[in-house]
Amino acid sequence: MLTAAGLFALDWRLGIAVLAAGPAYAVALRWYLKRSVPYYARERVATGERAQATAEALRGAATVRAYRMEDAHVARIADRSAVARDLSLEIFGLYSRFGLRINRSELVGLAAVLLAGFLLVRDDLTTVGAATTAALYFHRLFNPIGLLLFESDSVLQAGASLARLVGVTTLPDIATPVGPERARRERPEPAALEVTVAQHRYDDGPVVLRDIALRLAPGERVALVGASGAARARSPASSRPPPVRSACAACRWRNSASTASVARSP
Repeated sequence: MLTAAGLFALDWRLGIAVLAAGPAYAVALRWYLKRSVPYYARERVATGERAQATAEALRGAATVRAYRMEDAHVARIADRSAVARDLSLEIFGLYSRFGLRINRSELVGLAAVLLAGFLLVRDDLTTVGAATTAALYFHRLFNPIGLLLFESDSVLQAGASLARLVGVTTLPDIATPVGPERARRERPEPAALEVTVAQHRYDDGPVVLRDIALRLAPGERVALVGASGAARARSPASSRPPPVRSACAACRWRNSASTASVARSP
């Protein structure tokens, strides 16, 4: 602030010449914000998918090795990592071009000060020392202005992370019909889902599920939680009515360190 005030104290006309850099800075920032926001959002999604793939493989390492799925999981992690890496490189390239545009804005401002100083000195309206000092003052503003503009990158990163959290909290609930009469006209009456497992085994292995009974009432929400390989995908509990009797469900995998549990909510 003191340096900017000093410019106007030297000669108000030189101070006005410095303001020519303002529109150039604004154009550079607008260019960067317009292009970087979608990239940061995609990078956060790609990073989350990479972390999820890694965590699933590590938490279910015993199951992954038992079914010899190491190569598939490594390939999946490598694919997610490649996507996140490519997006990071694209963002870095965008960030570098933003820096070039800031340098261009500095050139515009410095050129304006030198040109104004030349014209004022030629007409004996100011001294060479004042014009030179104004140019040096503006040069000292390069770092503070650049630092302030580059902070927008940190704001964008924080905004992209916060957007994902806010997006989860603002997910709409299951739509409720306006009235019972309209609901009956638009959709049939929901039915309960019943799952009964006498026994289940993988190929010729031992029995891993036995005497399992599960009933889901209409509108009831069920979360199947468990590590990779805990038989969540084998469960038809997320199916829609009509009622089904299945030979497989995931409630608890015996004789294994991996378990899947059922959480209910009305």
